[in-house]
Amino acid sequence: MGPQDIHILLTDFVVLNVTHPDNNATIYNGTSTVSLQAGPATDIPTSIQKSNDNVIIVNIDPESR
Repeated sequence: MGPQDIHILLTDFVVLNVTHPDNNATIYNGTSTVSLQAGPATDIPTSIQKSNDNVIIVNIDPESR
């Protein structure tokens, strides 16, 4: 069995804080709205990491594992 494609729409990203762990990286932490089949989920913790002017990681609800 192969991996499933998961399609989500992330909107309304609100930045709460920004960190710079090194000279080439910036991490934006905040909340967003995630569109799900059952309807939108709001105020979801979201982290976006940018490195060398490219988005490399988007974590939705990074605290839940």
